[in-house]
This record gives sequence, structure tokens and C-alpha cells, in this order.
Amino acid sequence: MVHARFLMNVLWSTASEINNYGFEIQKSIIDNPPIEKKWEKIGFVEGKGTSSTVTQYQYTDLTVQTGKT
Repeated sequence: MVHARFLMNVLWSTASEINNYGFEIQKSIIDNPPIEKKWEKIGFVEGKGTSSTVTQYQYTDLTVQTGKT
């Protein structure tokens, strides 16, 4: 069995924020069998609190795996 490792960048922005503590980053995995999605927390990105300007955010997931042979 071969597992290739990849990374996934998640990019988003907010136009404004009110009391934003931050963003919990989650991803789902499919547990087979049965086919059921399970969500797990993989990180946290701190918010800017209160802002009236556009804020860019990014999270990089280094644990992405794909490719089974």
C-alpha cells in the first residue's frame, strides 16, 4: 500500500468582523464500512476581533493523504 502525502491550502476572507475569536478548522473522513462521514478538528486560526476592513485568512493542512495501491 502506498500513501502519497499532499497539502491543502484553505483560503477565505471576511468583509468585517464583530468579536471574532477565530475559526475552528475541521475536515471529514469517510469511514468505510459503513460509509459515514466523521468530522475532526485539525486546527484553529485566530480571528481579528472586531474589524471593518477585509481580512484574509489561510490554513494549511499537511496531513492530506491519497492514493492507495
